[in-house]
Amino acid sequence: MINNSRSEDRRDRTRKSVTSLERTAPKSKSRFGKQPSRYEQLKHTVKTWVQDRFAVADALKEIRDEKLYQKDYATFEECCEAEFGLKHSQAYGLIAASNLKESLPPQLRTSLKNEGQARALAEVKESSRPAVLKRVAKSGTVTAKAITEATKPRERKGPVVIDVEPEPIKASAAKHCPTCTCG
Repeated sequence: MINNSRSEDRRDRTRKSVTSLERTAPKSKSRFGKQPSRYEQLKHTVKTWVQDRFAVADALKEIRDEKLYQKDYATFEECCEAEFGLKHSQAYGLIAASNLKESLPPQLRTSLKNEGQARALAEVKESSRPAVLKRVAKSGTVTAKAITEATKPRERKGPVVIDVEPEPIKASAAKHCPTCTCG
């Protein structure tokens, strides 16, 4: 009986979240009988982001590149802060993550699920990114930590040679100071 009530609670929460999203969705027509502008559609995408931050990044990129914010705001940064509560560094970070994902070969794009993974992969030389991503995917789940670990230099296995004999002191270096009697 406990399992049924838990699953019913989960279904209720899902229904509530779906209805709240439906309430915030732009209407098919505005009150003046017009279709919502592309800017309004993109703003809705950003404001209701739930899972796919790359879709949000694409919407932000289009708002920025097409200068769709200019009707209401002087700068893109001002628009992000006022409309979405995003600092400019967050907005540009999302856009950079999306750009990085788009720069990957199509078969590897689905490996990146979030901006943290993209940030970790950004530290890798561009030509090495596909190989690193393939290596991480083969070893298990692709995470930002796994990407970072895969890019660290590998430790050498085997004995470490330590030179135990000190180098001889050169005669000119023996007397390093005039007041010292070391040499």
